[in-house]
Amino acid sequence: MKDTNIQKELKIAGYAGIVNLALMIPILAMSFMRIMGSFSNPVIIAYIISSIITIMVAILFFRGFILIGEKLQNQFLVKSSYIIVITTIIFCIYDMLSLGFPFIESELIAIVILFLMGIINIFFGIGIYKLKDKFGNIAIAAGILEIIMGIMYSSILLVFIAIILTIPVVILEIIILFRAADKFAEKKPKKETSKVNQESK
Repeated sequence: MKDTNIQKELKIAGYAGIVNLALMIPILAMSFMRIMGSFSNPVIIAYIISSIITIMVAILFFRGFILIGEKLQNQFLVKSSYIIVITTIIFCIYDMLSLGFPFIESELIAIVILFLMGIINIFFGIGIYKLKDKFGNIAIAAGILEIIMGIMYSSILLVFIAIILTIPVVILEIIILFRAADKFAEKKPKKETSKVNQESK
């Protein structure tokens, strides 16, 4: 893949992360309404639409990290990104189906999902941390926070703190995506300069 294409896709991934952040608060608010039993039909429709957008945004967002991982040969990042996308799709579909078929809801399933999400986040955090040589302290901070968040999700008891921690983690990861887009585009001017020199000869 050409550097220009990677730059474009990484920027799209970064913007997808911003959309993801914007969706977090309304989704959390609607989830709270669901728990409290005040889930009206308009809210259910809004929740389903938000969940579908979340799936699309997650695919675009983690696609960026798959590209970074492939470019820098970081298999931890590539594989964990793929797994996060798959689990996000499965969780969102299950969540939407449970609205129409309440009998499939189960606390045990919810606990298993949270535990698995935590484990996957830990591996993804390791992958992010491995970017430290290329992105410095921001990769270290994002990786460590992602690992801590994964541990909190896996513990089940600290889920609410993990949800709050998601906000700064995603912000740091968005910054990494945009910085990666800039770094991978740095080679382009050099190539263009060499072409101009050759043509002038």
